[in-house]
Amino acid sequence: LVPRDIDGLLIAGRHISCDPSSHSFLREIPQCWLTGQAAGAAAALAVAEGCAPRAVPIAGLQTLFGARAHSCGSPTKSGRRACAVD
Repeated sequence: LVPRDIDGLLIAGRHISCDPSSHSFLREIPQCWLTGQAAGAAAALAVAEGCAPRAVPIAGLQTLFGARAHSCGSPTKSGRRACAVD
């Protein structure tokens, strides 16, 4: 999500760089949503921490996404979980 040669920028969606074996998987829409969510969370943490996106603490992102994963309720009849959104 962090460009190699450009600071202050995060890349999400189909424009990310990856190896050939994961390229087709990452071009699917749900994975694009996930990279967008990760980029947005990283941007918010960068602002909160007062740092560049490249310097966002990975542990902070892991804590954020871990907390969201645990805020999901019981599966509905369709098998999906209803999750709280902050």
